[in-house]
Amino acid sequence: MKEEAGDLAISRQGSQVIAKNNLFQINFDLSKGTWNYIDKTGYSIIRDAYTKIILQDGTVLTTLDSGDSEFITNPATEDESGICQPITFSHQPKGHGVQTHLYLKCYPKKPYVVLTVGVKNTHDAPIALEQISTIDVSPHNGKAKGGVYLGGAPSGYHTFLDMNTPTASGLKEIHDGFRVNEDASTTSCYNGVLYDTESKRSLVFGFLSFQKWWSAVQMGYDGDTQRGKEENHGVNHWALYHKCENHICHQGEEVYAEPVYLNFAHQGWEAYNQYAEMVRHRVKPKSLNRVFSGWCAQDSEDETINASQISEQIEQITKNRLPDPSVPGGFEYVQIGKGWEASIGSYQADAQKFPSGMKSVADQIHAKGLKAGIRFAPFCVEANSELLQAHPEYFLKERDKKKPASIVLPEDGREVALLDVSQPGAQAHIRENTRKLIDEWGYDLVKADLLAYAIGPLTELNNFVTHDTSLTAVELYRLGAQLLNQIIDENEKEVVLAACNTCRGLSIGDFALNETSSGYGGYIGEGAWESPQGLRPIANAHTAHLPMYGNAWTNEFGTLAINEPLPLNEALIALTMAGLSGGVVTCG
Repeated sequence: MKEEAGDLAISRQGSQVIAKNNLFQINFDLSKGTWNYIDKTGYSIIRDAYTKIILQDGTVLTTLDSGDSEFITNPATEDESGICQPITFSHQPKGHGVQTHLYLKCYPKKPYVVLTVGVKNTHDAPIALEQISTIDVSPHNGKAKGGVYLGGAPSGYHTFLDMNTPTASGLKEIHDGFRVNEDASTTSCYNGVLYDTESKRSLVFGFLSFQKWWSAVQMGYDGDTQRGKEENHGVNHWALYHKCENHICHQGEEVYAEPVYLNFAHQGWEAYNQYAEMVRHRVKPKSLNRVFSGWCAQDSEDETINASQISEQIEQITKNRLPDPSVPGGFEYVQIGKGWEASIGSYQADAQKFPSGMKSVADQIHAKGLKAGIRFAPFCVEANSELLQAHPEYFLKERDKKKPASIVLPEDGREVALLDVSQPGAQAHIRENTRKLIDEWGYDLVKADLLAYAIGPLTELNNFVTHDTSLTAVELYRLGAQLLNQIIDENEKEVVLAACNTCRGLSIGDFALNETSSGYGGYIGEGAWESPQGLRPIANAHTAHLPMYGNAWTNEFGTLAINEPLPLNEALIALTMAGLSGGVVTCG
């Protein structure tokens, strides 16, 4: 039967606005400026949620503040998810020229909702936005507000948060005093799941696009600030927000946050898969539509790569029929990892390691019927490079000192300067040297290491000055990714663009092959994938991302190094997870 908007009922009872279908109900209290999300049994999952805006001068505005509130029911429409009923809740606090709009999409026969916040400047003068919290239940002005309640005691809750830091990502158990992003830092997070092991209820949430703002999640539980028994408590610190980098909002302008997905009526796995599918429709990711594997040669703690070592490895691979993709585990690619350059960003081979250059290595790989891959850092150079001395205008600048900015890479402690991908000369440099890898040297796969941008401008763009000052940190990152895609698309040769040390959400749609495991583990035993916590947290973190693999990108599990002593059973588990992800595993 065709879905109709009439399957969703909207009513008003005094200050209460109620949107209801047979799967959920949302109650918006115009007098309080809060809303509740209720399941089909009548149990309130999200309680007293509100929207919060922070301005550059420290002013905090919320829908809790006294002011004028109203709601508008708009005509039913249709988007990529089907028929939906848009509802707008508006609030303007007294004495402030900032109007907040909560745009809510309810789908008649679906268990999820989509929310977007718009901030409009109704004042004569411009305002600078520091932060937009689309959803917040956390204490405000020292007073407890709402929370997320799943039916059991919060100590029985588990959460998965898709963050780019190894300490915060993966599966976590909630406990009294639990905190993630307590200081509202810039640690990014795009989606998550909260699950109650007792009631079996779950809440899945996530940002549906990644175009402009740095997205994050704050979560925490304080038991001693809540009344009654623990089984009646909830997670009372929870917010989905954006860092807005003091964006200037002019008179009459409305600034929009990224849309947020909420679903608690489905089982967690099903709801998360639905989220991944919605992301896929919105962002339209690239996909290889196939699985391949390879061998990676790169510097390690024990030894450095060189031409003769790679030659020996290629001989062993071909001798043992490993290059035949029809053989289970057969290698298709040999990838040259980090350690081949004379210096980062120089695109010059280390003459002692590779006296005949990198084209010679690619030719040797091709001669054995294999494809050649190479890792490079397109957006940075070492701080003492000739390029920096000759063309300082190519680089991001320090905001206060107006000189080229630099950061220190955590992998090896080297200082690098960051190319400004919005600057035409820097773009030409990146284009020329990426083409060198493909056209002159003959590589079939180029893997862009984006670590410099991930820990530099994406962490705090306010410390950097760009050529195009209108860009946000996310827009700068995406501009760099789009530049690399243009270079690949313009090439007549079929080339795979891969990436590592990426920000996952921001990379959807730009990279066909995305190594998402960076930060989770490192090494097993004395080789790759060792972790102080062991294999289990690595497995948890990886498995939790499985719905996104295939929907958002083709996953690369990362490099599994086989050294002695190696717990073979752990290596086999890692390989199995890579296979289940439908992605790529590279041995080395």
